[in-house]
Amino acid sequence: MRDTKEAAMDKLASQTFSARSEIESVSLERIFAEDRRLRILEVLDKSPGYTANQVVLNEMLAQLGHLISSDKTRVELAWLAEMTLIELLATDSLFVARLTQRGQDVATGRATVPGVSVTRPT
Repeated sequence: MRDTKEAAMDKLASQTFSARSEIESVSLERIFAEDRRLRILEVLDKSPGYTANQVVLNEMLAQLGHLISSDKTRVELAWLAEMTLIELLATDSLFVARLTQRGQDVATGRATVPGVSVTRPT
């Protein structure tokens, strides 16, 4: 009986750890995604003409601690465009992003959008 109880406890502990790991993984990915989106908006806010292509943005994200693929950068740009924070132009080989007024408001902390990290004072 004791072995059965111990086995049940071990199984429950394993399931709890697994569920906790999944939740932490989802939460961590959400935090990274929200920060990437804010960093993209901030880079565009400082770019000439509030415009940059995906290659430049991918390089800037890497310098800011986000080593992601070009595809992941495109996904983030598409998400920002869907939220009307940027305008997205597609050329034959890459995306070009331009900051909207709404996007600038979020980049500078004058507005917030769920899914984008909040600007912190420096």
